[in-house]
Amino acid sequence: MASDSPQVGSDDYATQLANAINQLADDEAQTLVLFNSLSTLEAVYHRLNQLPIGAHREILAQGVTGSAEKIAKRFALGQNSVLLGAASFFEGIDYPDRLLERIILTRLPFDSPDQPDVKARYAQLTAAHQNPFQVDALPRATMRLRQSFGRLIRRPTDKGVFIVLDDRLINNGYGKKCKKPCQT
Repeated sequence: MASDSPQVGSDDYATQLANAINQLADDEAQTLVLFNSLSTLEAVYHRLNQLPIGAHREILAQGVTGSAEKIAKRFALGQNSVLLGAASFFEGIDYPDRLLERIILTRLPFDSPDQPDVKARYAQLTAAHQNPFQVDALPRATMRLRQSFGRLIRRPTDKGVFIVLDDRLINNGYGKKCKKPCQT
C-alpha cells in the first residue's frame, strides 16, 4: 500500500495516479494496472505518455490502444509493457513465469452504486433490513481483490509485487470488517 495514495475525487486524481504509476513502474517489470473506471484509465493513459515512462515503456490501454483481447495478447509477448485494464482484467487472465511481475490496483474494486443492477440489489437488501455495504458491497469487493491478486500468484513458483493505491484499505478498516462475513 502506497503511503501517499492518490486522493479519489480530487480534481487532479488522474494526474496523481499517473505520477504514482510512473514511479512504481519505472523499471522493466511487466506491470498490470487495474482500474474501476474506463474514463480514469483513459485519462491516466494520456498523462503517462507525457511522463518519462511513456518514452521507454510500451503502454497498452484497454479501449484506447485496442480491445481487452488484443492488448492482453500484446502484453503476453513480454516486451517491457505496462497494461492498463478494467473489469475484464480482474479475472480470467493468466501470465505464467515472468510475464506479469507487478500489479497496481488503483482503487478498491467496489461496484458503482449508480449502476441500475447495484441500486436494485441495495434496495432489496435495505427492504429486508440488511446493510447493503456489509452484505453485498464489501464481500463482492473482497472477492474481486482476491481475483486481482490471483492474476499475479497462480503457481508455487510465481512471485511479484501487488500494490494498492487506495488508502481506504487501511484508513477505513475494511480488512477488519470483512473477516467474518467475507470468508467462505
